[in-house]
Amino acid sequence: MNKTVYPNGEHFSRDDKRTGVNNNICVCGTSGTGKTRSCIIPNMLELSGNYIVTDPKGFLYKKYKKYYEDNGYDVKRISFIHPSESVCYNPLAFVHSTHDIQKLAYSFVKADKSANTHNDPYWDEQALFLINSVFAYLLDCERLDAIDELPANLNSAINYIRKANERSLVAARRDAISFVKQQPSNMYVYEVALDNFVIQYGESFASKQYKNILSAPEKTYSTIVTAALSKFSSLETDELAAMLEKNDINIKDFVNSKSIYFVEVSDTDSSMNLLINIFFTQMLNALCEYADTKCKNGRLPRDVIFIMDDFPSYYITDFDKIINNIRSRGISTIITTQTLKQLSNVYPNGDAIVSNCDTLLFMGTNDYETAVLISQRTNKPKYEILNMPINTSYIIRRGAQPQFVQNADTEELIESYYI
Repeated sequence: MNKTVYPNGEHFSRDDKRTGVNNNICVCGTSGTGKTRSCIIPNMLELSGNYIVTDPKGFLYKKYKKYYEDNGYDVKRISFIHPSESVCYNPLAFVHSTHDIQKLAYSFVKADKSANTHNDPYWDEQALFLINSVFAYLLDCERLDAIDELPANLNSAINYIRKANERSLVAARRDAISFVKQQPSNMYVYEVALDNFVIQYGESFASKQYKNILSAPEKTYSTIVTAALSKFSSLETDELAAMLEKNDINIKDFVNSKSIYFVEVSDTDSSMNLLINIFFTQMLNALCEYADTKCKNGRLPRDVIFIMDDFPSYYITDFDKIINNIRSRGISTIITTQTLKQLSNVYPNGDAIVSNCDTLLFMGTNDYETAVLISQRTNKPKYEILNMPINTSYIIRRGAQPQFVQNADTEELIESYYI
């Protein structure tokens, strides 16, 4: 308990105040070197706090669910591979301010530049106005308990963005949003909904954002709506719609009781990477905010450990900044990568991420650039690094000399947790 397990079976204290080093660990090793069985699984089974664990193959949840339940943990499966088998996750449930709305909308608009229909940034900027407006409108309706409105979730948001390009047959009246007299059938469905809201509750962030595009020529307006809809194209499946309908994730419950979330992410399919990015970004931000505003001394009541296997297969916004500021809140990470170059390919500031891991576990490589960096850290020749014996590792820990170790028998190590 409250220990970190290294590949040779040694245990080190997680008390960062006593050790003077943080609990962030970067595990680097080519495929088959034992990153999961020698590092990920033993540290999961140590029960040193609460966990959010990526599970690329769904193996960890199936194998260790009962172990955690037997030890009093609340176990949740959040599957971006099999959404129909997942608990529900609603990103809008984590939005509590206008700034949160803008961050979430920006995540959708800027997620994948290669998938954009238009190379001109103008369309992204205009789409952002509409997405901001729809998110804000849904949350306003939920907050004010407006009657007959859709729930505040991404399914409703997609529905309203689509309705922003559909005409509505309404009586002629003065439009509260654009302040011009509209003729019958001249208003868009979303415009009517927002107009009714403004008449009843007054001007809002949603109406102000929508005004920015409402005055555009009809063809331009239609293209803006299409650009906004394109940002959600990967989410429009029946399975995902069910997963996104409501929210089963409660930060207060998570931090105040024994909890583990298994997050299934594909290591071969990147279509869900946007939603994965949003999930991890929201969880990290929500945990930091909870520690800052709800916890004595700004530290969570139970340590939270993010175990991120195959870390470069997905992207988390500003992770290089987040990892620099989580230690004092009782949050730490264990990340794995096949090479340090692979990490830098996904995270331009990958070196900053590694620098904020006070422990680097190196388990072998065929990559020359990685060998050069490890050679410098261990003061060993590159050929020794490239030709390390199988089942050996280097433990490189700030404040201590690098250790070259024989990896422990992982089956015996794992079985010891069941005794």
